[in-house]
Amino acid sequence: MAGRWDTCRAERSGMKIMMSNESEKPTIRIEHADDGVQIDADVLTRCFRISSDELQQGMRDGSITSRFEKGEGEDDGRIRLTFFSANCRVRITADDSGNILGCNTVDFGKRPLPAAVRNA
Repeated sequence: MAGRWDTCRAERSGMKIMMSNESEKPTIRIEHADDGVQIDADVLTRCFRISSDELQQGMRDGSITSRFEKGEGEDDGRIRLTFFSANCRVRITADDSGNILGCNTVDFGKRPLPAAVRNA
């Protein structure tokens, strides 16, 4: 059976962004398996290539949105965080301990992010 991801809305998941300048090895901190996660903002600022102030503003004004998913089946024990801006998607996969297993960024430059990428 192929792995499956259960999508949770970020508002329900309790996802929080931690502001930190001391990330030697970035991890995703898991507070409670059902309540959500915290991720070091430095990881996101590097992926989006923006400042921490721009990240905070984007999260506040809704120009940067997110999705939190829990793996099922073959992906059980993994989480996936996907962040979207007008022209960029950042996807981070981690294990239950918060170790980042993979991170990729799709950047469309000045072109808007296609709807198919936002829904992927």
